[in-house]
Amino acid sequence: MGQALGIKSCDFQVARNNEEHHTKALSSRRLFVRRGQPFTIILHFRAPVHAFLPALKKVALTAQTGEQPSKINRTQATFLISSLGDQKLWSAVVEERDAQSWTISVTTPVDAVIGHYSLLLQFSGRKPCLLGQFTLLFNPWNKVLRCLGIPARVVTTFASAQGTGGRLLVDEYYNEEGLQNGEGRRGRIWIFQTSTECWMTRPALPQGYDGWQILHPCVPNGGRVLGSCDLVPVRAVKEGMLGLTPAVSDLFAAINASCVVWKCCEDGKLELTDSNTKYVGNNISTKGVGSDRCEDITQNYKYPEGSLQEKEVLERVKKERMKFGKDNGIRPPSLETANPLYLFLKAPSSLPLRGDGQISVTLINHSKQEKAVQLAVGVQAVHYNGVLAAELWRKKLSLTVSDNLEKTITIGLFFSNFEQNVPENTFLRLIAMATYSESSLSCFAQEDIAICKPHLAIKMPEKAEQYQPLTASVSIQNSLDAPMEDCVISILGRGLIHRERSYRLGSVWPENTMCTQFQFTPTHLGLQRLTVEVDCNMFQNLTNYKSVTVVAPELSA
Repeated sequence: MGQALGIKSCDFQVARNNEEHHTKALSSRRLFVRRGQPFTIILHFRAPVHAFLPALKKVALTAQTGEQPSKINRTQATFLISSLGDQKLWSAVVEERDAQSWTISVTTPVDAVIGHYSLLLQFSGRKPCLLGQFTLLFNPWNKVLRCLGIPARVVTTFASAQGTGGRLLVDEYYNEEGLQNGEGRRGRIWIFQTSTECWMTRPALPQGYDGWQILHPCVPNGGRVLGSCDLVPVRAVKEGMLGLTPAVSDLFAAINASCVVWKCCEDGKLELTDSNTKYVGNNISTKGVGSDRCEDITQNYKYPEGSLQEKEVLERVKKERMKFGKDNGIRPPSLETANPLYLFLKAPSSLPLRGDGQISVTLINHSKQEKAVQLAVGVQAVHYNGVLAAELWRKKLSLTVSDNLEKTITIGLFFSNFEQNVPENTFLRLIAMATYSESSLSCFAQEDIAICKPHLAIKMPEKAEQYQPLTASVSIQNSLDAPMEDCVISILGRGLIHRERSYRLGSVWPENTMCTQFQFTPTHLGLQRLTVEVDCNMFQNLTNYKSVTVVAPELSA
């Protein structure tokens, strides 16, 4: 049927969709859409579709991102094209049709994985046909609010507990080799999570809750498509005022939950580990006013860690949830006996792509007996939302730690030793688990490592005249151990460049630097931003930007 019918072309309606998703400043050629908001595509068929309507009911779309897309980690989704929208996951609805074309509305989940997606058409029994590519971004509330004259800012929370349903415990599961094993039953710790704040008065609430409000998206009826937004005062989250608005409990748990790590044994039993406390919600920041520096606003959301005020708020919230039967056991389980063995893990916060590094594991034996220790160290790739992307490397060691002494071992971390390439836009999760012979109790430690791409530098004047040519210099040094082939540089900037430009620049060999220049003419006054993006065979979407103030030309006397 696929060959008999055939797809002539697919129109991604870039101009219309980018306008509706407030992304037209990003590109005039490529599709950039926001999570939870529909976008429209038009399928043009080679022949009239009337005779194929029964078979077309089985046609599906597949959206996938990353090098190894998977339905398990939610980087791949297949969904039927229907006349009814599915409010649970990805959906595609036929809005209009004629003899040789369909207009289809595609809706993404509000919590879909962000990134560059490929969209494929799947005929029953046929090989999928690539329709095109698009980029899925975070929700657009910040720009929309500012267009309405409402002060707004994007806030990033690092180590954020999500999917807890307001519960103050998050479970994580690891196997005996120290690798993540399955999904948490009570939420997951995201490496980072973004939200939007806006500044408003709240006359309908008790006094004192004006100021910064969090836009919290509501997902109706257990679905994944965005419904209305709850407006939550930041102060209500800090004070744990659960009864003020429905979303306070979720937001409070996101920055105050405790993480419990379990070891999954081969016989199916779960054993509690002695793990270092994973500090949740202790780093919350936003862009500073008038600069590109981060401003720490953690103190707006919670009292200092370990302070009397923090303990009082936590105790009150726990009692309130227990009172209404929302938590039967909200206190972290404790070990039956004290563990004489302590485990500490030290790792760099970032590593260059395909670069090497060192990690150190320190074991401290506080007992009066020598301990024979089995140590397992592993590395996995995880997405920003904590979902496992790939298992990369593992190592087992047997060592002896003398009584009342500590032992530190250093291990080299080499990309060349990984079982596969690190998936695009992921983090390295380093895990260490230690068990000694006299006890089944395990010590656990974990660190997340960011992967840094080569540095992209932009040089141009800080001030320019309107309608006068301006030159920007771009350079990228290949710090990798392999050539960067098929390099493509794209430049864009509303008010600076009429349309996005792309240039093919060949290959850059290791330790070499590629330099090039671009000339353009600014047309809009004020502070404008030039964005440069580099794609090659080694990575995608290496982006940097440079701001320039465009002033009116001086009038001649």
